[in-house]
Order: sequence, then C-alpha cells, then structure tokens
Amino acid sequence: MRGERREIVIIGAGPAGSAAAREAARAGLCPLLVEKDACPGATNACGGFAAAVYRRRLELPDQVVEREIRRTRLLIDGTPLEYGGRRAHYISFRRAPFDSYLAQRAVDAGAELVTATRASVLDAASRRIGLRNLATGAEREIEAGIVLFADGPSTLAAETYGIGHRPGPRTRHAIFIELEGDWGDGSTCELVLDTRYTKSYFWLFPKRGCVWVGVGGSLTGGGPPLRSRLAEFIEGREDLRGRRIMRQGGGLVPSDMARAFVAEGAMVLGDAAGLVNPMTGGGIAFALASGEIAGRVAAKAIQVGCVSAERLREYPRRFRRTPHYWWFMLMASLRRRLDGRPLAEQPVAYARALRRYLAFFHHVHALVDFALDFPRR
Repeated sequence: MRGERREIVIIGAGPAGSAAAREAARAGLCPLLVEKDACPGATNACGGFAAAVYRRRLELPDQVVEREIRRTRLLIDGTPLEYGGRRAHYISFRRAPFDSYLAQRAVDAGAELVTATRASVLDAASRRIGLRNLATGAEREIEAGIVLFADGPSTLAAETYGIGHRPGPRTRHAIFIELEGDWGDGSTCELVLDTRYTKSYFWLFPKRGCVWVGVGGSLTGGGPPLRSRLAEFIEGREDLRGRRIMRQGGGLVPSDMARAFVAEGAMVLGDAAGLVNPMTGGGIAFALASGEIAGRVAAKAIQVGCVSAERLREYPRRFRRTPHYWWFMLMASLRRRLDGRPLAEQPVAYARALRRYLAFFHHVHALVDFALDFPRR
C-alpha cells in the first residue's frame, strides 16, 4: 500500500522537534510533527530549568515561566555555598506548558502537529513511517522525504538507521517528585551532593505552588536504588517532609554524544543525539540549538532534491561551530576525568568539580550584572 507523501516527518514534539519543525516551516515547507502524548511534554521527566535568556529569545509568556531564579545554593554534605547575581539568570517551568508553547509556535509557522500518536519505522530504506492514534486506534502510513528523530535517548533511529544515542551501562537515570506548596524564597534553586552516593546528586527547583525534587545519577555506582535515595532525602528534610505528592516520574539521561547524527534521509536531534550537559544532565539549550540547525538543513535538502547522508552532514558540521558544541566537549572532558578516578574517590572529586562549575557561573553572572549596570554609572 502506498502511503501519504510528506516532505519532512519529525518524531517527537519536545524542544528539539518543535524547533526543527518551526525552522522547516519558515523555509516554506509543511513538516509533520508527531507527538506520542496527548499534549507535548505531558510525561517529560526533565526538571524544567533553563537560562533566563530563553525567556526573551523564545518570547515566553508569563503563564509559561514559573519562577525566575537568581541564586543557586550548593550543599555538599550539609555545607552550603551560594552563587548568583541580582538579576534572574535562570527560569523554571513545567514542561507541558513549555513544550506545548514551542509546538504551537511551529504550528503558527506552518507545521502540522498530531498528538496522542505513536510512530514506528516500517521501512528504513524508503522512509515509510507508520502512525497509530493511541486514542482511536486509527492507523496511517507516511512516505517521508526526511525523517527527523527527536524522540529521546531511546530513539527509534538507533535500531532502524544505526544513528543516535543507544542506552548502555553508562546511561544515567533521573527520578523526580513534585511536592505541593511553595518552597524557599522562590528565587533560589538548590543542588545537593551527598558523598555517600557515587555519581548522583539531588536538585530542588521552585515552581508556582510546588517544588520539584529529583535525583539523577548512575545505576552502576553502588548504594541503594535512586528512588530509595530520593525518598530518604525528602524524609530527612524538614522543609520537604510531609508534603503531598502531586506527581512523580523518571526517565533516562543520555550518557554520551552519538557517534553519528545522520544517515540517508534521517537525522537525530537533542536527547536522541545524546546532547545533554555531561555534568548536570540539562538539555534544553542543546535541544533548541540542534533542532534549529537540523530544521534548516532538512528544509534545504528537500528544496534541492538531495537527502543523501553527505548532504545532511551539514547539520553536525554547523552544530560543531556553535558555542553549545564546545561547551559540551568541555563538560564531557571534565566528566571523563571524574569517571576515570577510583570509585571511592569519585564523590569528593565530583563535589569539587561542581563547586568550581558553579563558581565559574557566579563570576559570569557578576560580569553580566556589571555590564548591564555600567551605562547607568
């Protein structure tokens, strides 16, 4: 059976997929954006935290931004260190409103969004994609000019095209619990490192009317399971103990950048390409950057009528020229140095590295504040 023909199909309507769809639509195409959830971001396990610059760059409305974060508190075995500036340098948000807003921007630009729909690759060579509506069971087939995979760290592209991130022993996990009630002053986030636990840390991100508490780390470092660590952590905090659980979840965090980003007629973006900060697991900035570049390259390939792997390699070449790539490589180098230490030394070494990491940003924030205030002096 011959399927419906579409120039670009994007699997996953997270930040990477929506950014790619918007750029392709702005180039005059009508990409099909496919999302498995009823609304984009509904089941995402990300903490919902990004640099404040994205509020202006993405024109985020007030109802999407939950809190403006001015300070970061680092607790290492109970010893506090605080970093930050007078201005908000980070924002927190819930992923469902954030992802839905980005997807709507893509639709407004000319993309088509289908939700509650699971995608599968029926034939990689002809790029035949099967779509099944999870609510009605209705099925359809699409023949795509290019398929962009923005479907997370367990991407379909790994098995079907041999590209993208593959979960393995080094893959990390993240678990979060959303607790009811405001927390702290609403403008401070907290990172907590307990050196009893190897290769893991806790975070607290304030939102409106709740606080997101999570733990991220490796399952191979010994000690109790992550879920048990998180429950013990919450029970040991007077400011968290006894709060009602509003929501909880978890997911995989990519461990390494993918070896290959493209194949003939296929590309991987964001988490599917292993693009998250190797130290913290944050991936919003990498998702947006990779999605925008991939969307432009895919649109150009369709317009010139060539979707070969060589043509699509323009995407990783452009990405490697961005500050995001060099920041990733710096953090990856630091992570490899930490992982190369004996297991017993890693918690203390990681604490020292995280302290330097935050101190660096503290100085950057101070310089930004000074530069912004300078014209008034």
